[in-house]
Amino acid sequence: MLTSELRKKLIEIRNKFTIDVKQYNFTSGRVCENAVSLTKKLGVQSVMLYLPVNGEADVRGVMSLPLSFCVPVTCGVEIRPAIFTADTPLTSGRFGVKVPAEPIYVDKHSIDLVIVPAVAVDRNKNRVGYGKGCYDRFLADMDCVKAAAVFDFQVVDNLEPMPHDVKMDYIVTESGYF
Repeated sequence: MLTSELRKKLIEIRNKFTIDVKQYNFTSGRVCENAVSLTKKLGVQSVMLYLPVNGEADVRGVMSLPLSFCVPVTCGVEIRPAIFTADTPLTSGRFGVKVPAEPIYVDKHSIDLVIVPAVAVDRNKNRVGYGKGCYDRFLADMDCVKAAAVFDFQVVDNLEPMPHDVKMDYIVTESGYF
């Protein structure tokens, strides 16, 4: 299946999955628990996570850990990390993503772990996003741990990565992480 077809199919499935709010919240909670376990295992100090849209797994519970957090702010096709706390006022940014209303940017190289959303991943830790390449450009020169958070149904047998695609170090789902 072509990447564009797979992307469309999995986004449809994810949108249907989120109709059952109770199931979505439960399953997101499991993904988050595993993200917390991975974060603890890695012993990191700073984490960039995302604010979920369109049925992405919600990993904001990682913020229960006493660490420094930031979230991505998309400026054009560039991602810039901005400090984030539970009290950070938010506004709507690009692609309907919530972002800090008055972002305070941090050096991306100060981040130890980046947790990213995905449309699909495979067992080889390849990731497909929405196709804009924002995260791939952001992660390309970073020396940090990279983890994609998804639901089990988003793990496929094989993806054909493009030369610019950045491979993940971990995939986190409701079943665990690998």
